[in-house]
Amino acid sequence: MTRPIVILLCLVLLVALGLPALLRRHPSLSARRLRSLADVPDRARIVVLGCHVTNAAGRPNRLFTARVAAGAAAYHALAARGDAARATVLASGFGRLGETEALRAQLIAAGVPDEAIELDPDGERTIRTMEYLARERAPDRPIVLVTQAFHLPRALWLAEQLGVEALGLPAAGGIGGLGGHVREHLAWLRAVVDRWRR
Repeated sequence: MTRPIVILLCLVLLVALGLPALLRRHPSLSARRLRSLADVPDRARIVVLGCHVTNAAGRPNRLFTARVAAGAAAYHALAARGDAARATVLASGFGRLGETEALRAQLIAAGVPDEAIELDPDGERTIRTMEYLARERAPDRPIVLVTQAFHLPRALWLAEQLGVEALGLPAAGGIGGLGGHVREHLAWLRAVVDRWRR
């Protein structure tokens, strides 16, 4: 292998490793992260981002459960302010895997009225949900994305790239071990490539 090719490969590797880390820490993304339920704006369109309903062992996925809990808590916070009639929860996930219906069922079990729930069964990836939000805009309805803190910067970045103004509400739960970090890093790279190809 010639020296210029080795240098080029090293540069590509550095960009691939460093770009997601830089984007993840961008100040504009952290500024849009809500610190508490009290910060959820009135008339919010709460968007619960789907994930696997169960883990590899077939037990309930704690990340999924935590997203439902955070989305329901945001809805109830608005209801306590008398804003329930104008608040909605969008359950976005991979419909063919049953994510959206599971989100809906668990949101109802958590006290969110069925009539306040919208479904986006084509949200099998974060970018698909953001494309849906870009198409189905609701004027004067602030968007609040609900997902774990490790996923929130990527979701907010994709929303921004598609012209969707959104805030983020972190749900409980961490990224897991090394495998989780690698998966999230690869997801960032894919998000950047998807955006570049648009």
